[in-house]
Amino acid sequence: MMEGPDPGGAETVLVELATHLGEGFESEGLVLVPGWIHSTLQEREILTHMLPLERSFDLSWAVRLARLIRARNIDLIQSHEFTTNCYATLAARLARVPIVCTVHGKVYYPGRYYRRAAYRWVARNADALVAVSEDLAGFLNRSLGIPERRLKVILNGVDMSRFGSAPAGRAAARAGLGLPADGFVALTVAALFEVKAHADLIDAAAIVLRAHPGAVFLFAGEGPLETDLKARAERLGVAKSVRFLGFRRDVPELLAASDVFVLPSLSEGLPVSVIEASAAGLPVVATDVGGTHEVVEDDGTGLLVPPRQPERLAAAIGRLAADPAAARRLGEAGRERAHARFGLPRMVADYRSLYARLTGGDSS
Repeated sequence: MMEGPDPGGAETVLVELATHLGEGFESEGLVLVPGWIHSTLQEREILTHMLPLERSFDLSWAVRLARLIRARNIDLIQSHEFTTNCYATLAARLARVPIVCTVHGKVYYPGRYYRRAAYRWVARNADALVAVSEDLAGFLNRSLGIPERRLKVILNGVDMSRFGSAPAGRAAARAGLGLPADGFVALTVAALFEVKAHADLIDAAAIVLRAHPGAVFLFAGEGPLETDLKARAERLGVAKSVRFLGFRRDVPELLAASDVFVLPSLSEGLPVSVIEASAAGLPVVATDVGGTHEVVEDDGTGLLVPPRQPERLAAAIGRLAADPAAARRLGEAGRERAHARFGLPRMVADYRSLYARLTGGDSS
C-alpha cells in the first residue's frame, strides 16, 4: 500500500516485495491514485485495488479500507510512507488485522506538530514500525520519541541480477543514448524535487566542465523542477552538457553507459538508486545524509561530501574523472558491498520472517 503514483526508491521496494514474497504469501496491492505502482503491479499480475483519498483529512477512507480488508479476507497489511501508514493503521485496527508500517525517509515528519503526533500514534498502534536504515531508526527515536523497542530495521534490497552487467554492454548503451564511446559521463537518477538538490549538481557540473569540457551529466527522472533546472543549466552555460532524460525504465543501461553515479540529496532514508549504482559497479559520489553512509564507504566504495556544497561535490566528481583507475577500484568494491549487504532475497526474507511472526505462519 502506497500513497504516491510516481516511481522512486520506496515505490520500487513495494513492487519488488509484493512480487517476490513467494510461497505461503499472496500479495494484493492498493493505491490511492493511478500511476507507476498501479500499472507495474498489474503488469506483474498482482491484483491491485484503487481507493482514492479525495481530501487531506478523511477518516471515512480508513473505514472504507477496513471494509475492503474484511471483504478480501486480508491477513496482514503492509503500508509505506506517511499518509498511508497513518490511515492504514486505523483501518487495520478497525478490521482487527496486524499491520507493518515502513518508513523510508525523514523529511516529512518533524516540521509540524500534528505529523509528529500522528507518527507517535502509529508507533503505538502498528504491530511493527520498520525503518529502512539504522540512521532513520535513530532519527525516529530521537526526533519523534519513538522507543527503540517499537522500531525494526530492514535494509532496502534490490534485484542484483538486473545490474550485474547491462545486456547490451557499455558501447551499445552509450550509442543508444547518443553518447560518444569515450568521455566522462556522470549519472543521477531521482525525481526532480527540491530534496534531491539537482540544482547543486548543475552548479557542480559547471565547475567540473572547466577541467573536463567533454564531460556529460545525465539527469534521469521527472518532476516539477524540470523547467527551473533547465533554465539554471542555460544560465550557467552548461545546457549542452546536461541532459534531462525524463522517467526511464532502462536504468541498468544508463548505469552501464556511465562512469560515476551522483546523488546530491539533502535527505535520504536508504537510497535505492545508490544501491543499484553500486550493484552495477559504479563509484558513487553522494552527500553524507541519512543512511547513505550505510551504503557508501567514503574513499572505499565512493566519495561522500556535505550537502549544499557544490564545490565539494564538483571536487569529488572531478577527482574520479581525472583518475579512471581509482574510480574502477571504488566501483568494484561497491559492487562487492552491495551484493553482500543489499540483495533482494535478504530483504524479502526479513519481511517474510516479520509477517510470519505477526500472523502465526511459517516464513520458511
